[in-house]
Amino acid sequence: MKRALTLFLFLGLFLYVGAQEEYYIEGFYQRHGEGKYTLTQVHTQGITIDGKTDFPDEVFPGDKVNIKCNKLDANLIRFSFDKVVTECSTWRGLRFQYWDDDNDKWKDDVEACMGEVKRYSQKDMVMMLVLDYSSSMSSNTSRLKSMSIDFIRSISKVSSGNVHVGVIAFAGMDKAKSQIFPITPLNESNRAQFEEFIRNSSQGTETALYYSMDNAIKMMEKYVLDRNFDPQKFNGTCMVTFTDGLDNASINDDISLIMHRGSKNEYLAYLSGQLQGSSCKKILGMPLEHFAVGFTGSENFTKEDMNLFENVLQRTTSDKDHFTLVTRFEEVEAYFKYIISQLTERWQTLNVYVGEAQHGKVRWVLECGDAPKKEKPERDFLICPLFGLNVGGGGGYSKPTQFIEFSAGLDLAFACGPKFALGIYGSYKGTFQTIHQGAVGLDFMIGPQHKAFLLGLGCNLMDRYYTSFYSFGKSIERHCGFNAGGGHTIRWCLQRLLFLL
Repeated sequence: MKRALTLFLFLGLFLYVGAQEEYYIEGFYQRHGEGKYTLTQVHTQGITIDGKTDFPDEVFPGDKVNIKCNKLDANLIRFSFDKVVTECSTWRGLRFQYWDDDNDKWKDDVEACMGEVKRYSQKDMVMMLVLDYSSSMSSNTSRLKSMSIDFIRSISKVSSGNVHVGVIAFAGMDKAKSQIFPITPLNESNRAQFEEFIRNSSQGTETALYYSMDNAIKMMEKYVLDRNFDPQKFNGTCMVTFTDGLDNASINDDISLIMHRGSKNEYLAYLSGQLQGSSCKKILGMPLEHFAVGFTGSENFTKEDMNLFENVLQRTTSDKDHFTLVTRFEEVEAYFKYIISQLTERWQTLNVYVGEAQHGKVRWVLECGDAPKKEKPERDFLICPLFGLNVGGGGGYSKPTQFIEFSAGLDLAFACGPKFALGIYGSYKGTFQTIHQGAVGLDFMIGPQHKAFLLGLGCNLMDRYYTSFYSFGKSIERHCGFNAGGGHTIRWCLQRLLFLL
């Protein structure tokens, strides 16, 4: 019974995992007279919309549009989903399905125009890159420039001009005020201008970090107000800061802020109030989002400085996942890629279409060009006793004796690592000449833990008394050898079987 239940659960799990490879959005479509169309009871699989997969009580309004379908004009109802995220990076197309009430199953509608994917947001977002070009960066400046250019290129691919980007390449106060690329709508045609600014910006002495962050916030606030964005089509503001050291230069004469290197810094407290808490600055009703990367690989940081550096990043970001402190530049690049994914995934928009008269349950199935690969789970390391049986036989010649022997015994070892174990073995040996012996030795595990062999090396204990060292040595030489067994594999299988049952 237990075997049957285990097999049933295994098959169920297998079928479930297989089903997860399908991506779709489904819902109930209704036409409520001319000009009003809704999609309700929405459910998704393999796709999230604004972080969710189920919308049982939400109503999605549709709008009637005229599009080209198979090179012909078609009047269809469009439903638009923003912030769509899926593991599928290559979308080959969508299949439209309707629910066949007569046969209780989904059926493809081959004549339907299905949908389109847009890798850009329909809403506006304003962003600032705040980059540390101080002299302490040394040769890493070229890597920062390359990384920042890749950042701009990635954002430009998902922007149709509605992601507005500015850049500050700061060092001391002079660079912080002069090396500024004003906020500009970013797209593929003008990204070369951003790249040229980043590439040609120069290094300088000192680090005016607080002033640069403060100025970036003011630039974004002014830009949003001047552009008079529609609050309903606004996706917020975001600042991405990279720095490799503590502030030692910021001055703000407008509000008479004092900068000094310590946790009670007035300028830091001011910025923290702008970026954190319920009273933080909101631009068009939305709090500013800040990602910060601190690089400690180019300065000689004391423990106190390291703690202060981390405190600075914590106090200027509202989420613990929005800042990181790293020592290798490879980690900086990895975190920048993480920021890019966090930003671009929320901008993916999916438009799906349905015929005006197609009343009832409908589904749009995404055909993925690169179905998600199942990662092979790492086998966990078990600290456990490993045991097994060993049997063997052999023979030899030691003047004037010829002998044939057989043996049987036990191996017992303890795993000390994923590919190593130590233990002992015991074995009883007998010959056809009535010589009885015992064998003891050390076991070694060779190979990964789930399919390893135990190898033993030791010597025999005999019921004879050797009077000379030479004779004892010859006995050891004659009887030393290896014992091999698969007891570990049996142990592993038993543990896994017990876990399943």
